This record gives sequence, structure tokens and C-alpha cells, in this order.
Amino acid sequence: MRTALLAVVVVAACATEVTPARLQKMSTAEVCYLGLSDAGKRPMAMEEVARRQDSCEKHKDEIARIYESERRASSVGMGGGAGAPPTSGGMMKGY
Repeated sequence: MRTALLAVVVVAACATEVTPARLQKMSTAEVCYLGLSDAGKRPMAMEEVARRQDSCEKHKDEIARIYESERRASSVGMGGGAGAPPTSGGMMKGY
């Protein structure tokens, strides 16, 4: 549930103008993810991480969870995608 909430926050941050004040309200992992996923926002995001005297490396597990949540959310509504469970038949039969 928390991961879904993080994904909503990151998507909302991407949908609205990102300012230094908005970054201050986000978790360090969310700021790092934003910087990694949007090259245009990377300098501002990395400045915020430096201001906090923190490192994205310390938050890599949470960043990975945000990425996975985003990946799953992007596959919804696209005919299943990689996140959809396999259908019956084929090579998966018998496993």
C-alpha cells in the first residue's frame, strides 16, 4: 500500500511543476527517483539531496520499489503487459 502511495506522489510531482519547495516535501527516495527518471529535473533533485546531506545510494531499495510500482502502473490498461499473469496453456502448463 505504501508503494502505491509513493507512486501516486511521484506521478503527481511529475504532473505538476516541480519546484525546490515541492522537493522538500518529498522523501529522499522520491527526490532521487525523480532525478533519475527525468534528466531535466536531475540537477534540482540532486541539489535537494545534497542540501539534505544525504545520498541516493542509501535509498536504492526504496527507489527500486518506486520504479517497480511505476513499471506496473504503466502496464495497466495496455493489454496486460509484462506484469500480467500468464494465461492457461502453452509452456506454463504443468508447472
